[in-house]
Amino acid sequence: MKKVADPEQVTCDNCTTANATGYCKDCSKFLCQKCMDVHKIWGPIAHHQLTSFDEVTASDVSSTSQLLAPAKQEATLTCSTHNKKMKLYCETCDSVICRDCTVRTHKDHEYDLVSASYTKHCQELEGSLNP
Repeated sequence: MKKVADPEQVTCDNCTTANATGYCKDCSKFLCQKCMDVHKIWGPIAHHQLTSFDEVTASDVSSTSQLLAPAKQEATLTCSTHNKKMKLYCETCDSVICRDCTVRTHKDHEYDLVSASYTKHCQELEGSLNP
């Protein structure tokens, strides 16, 4: 958010030569206009959520954090032990686990869906940042 306050000081995270004019929530990168244009038309990333600095600077602090928050993506990591999708977050161990891990390795631990944990931790972080 500090970067957005002074956009002239932000270089593109992709080509690193031009000043950034926007932000990609999926890549979590600041982009120049040329790279944003490519983002809009290149097949594998055409669906990414782009935000211009104009949108960000026109919003209040809570809206700004929403605009810059990473896009929610479905977990695609696979457990190396059970070869299953890791959809749970073990609060006790501070790690992502699969459903089968809850039976043995993480038995009696506190865990929740990754999406719920993400929301909870984001709210805690935002609360700690507010004066």
